[in-house]
Amino acid sequence: MSGPRQVSRYFNIDELGCRHCGRMEFPEAFLLELDALREEFDGPIYVNSGYRCKQHPEEAQKASPGAHNRCAIDARVSGGLAHELLAVALRRGWTGIGVQQRGPV
Repeated sequence: MSGPRQVSRYFNIDELGCRHCGRMEFPEAFLLELDALREEFDGPIYVNSGYRCKQHPEEAQKASPGAHNRCAIDARVSGGLAHELLAVALRRGWTGIGVQQRGPV
């Protein structure tokens, strides 16, 4: 029995796929940058929300698809790691990353 299908070096379809339909249509360039972010952060990045199809309930309410339909994730981190992840993301030129702090990961 095999595990979830890897879509990049560090992430699989269960982590990044749409919670509505299961698809994941992030561009290869975004997946490479996400892996580079993970590599420079030097620790796991737990994804709360990855790709969202246009029919995803949150996307369907919008006039046009949002960032999660193109190139965005929400990450769950704890304490000071949030500052570290954001610092790495900013150094790498990221303009949007959602970070949720809800206790230890």
